Amino acid sequence: MVNLDIFQVATAHAALKAKLTKGSIVQLYEYGLAHEKPTLPYVVWQQVDGDAYINIDSVSSADRLIVEFNVYSNTGADVKLIVNMLREALELRGYPDDIGGFEMQPSGVFKYTLDFSFHVTL
Repeated sequence: MVNLDIFQVATAHAALKAKLTKGSIVQLYEYGLAHEKPTLPYVVWQQVDGDAYINIDSVSSADRLIVEFNVYSNTGADVKLIVNMLREALELRGYPDDIGGFEMQPSGVFKYTLDFSFHVTL
């Protein structure tokens, strides 16, 4: 299984990068690698599934990765804005697989979850 540089793909979108930047830190984190208390807004991602394309007569030439993104902010409008920018950035390399949806957590933080599929050649 190969890894796609999600950070590079997402931060190529200038407006998204600007929206998520606090000081010198772009708050786009792989799951488990975020600061203990990141400030809003921020995005967390993790690979949740994937598989290699199987060829009978040769080695696999590509993998399919499914990556879940969770967008957090203090307003619903802000979450939706970030999700739209994230989609614009990611759709250059993949496609939405599941638009999980929007929720307000008990803490009052708004969250939006979506999954993307990426086909990565080896």
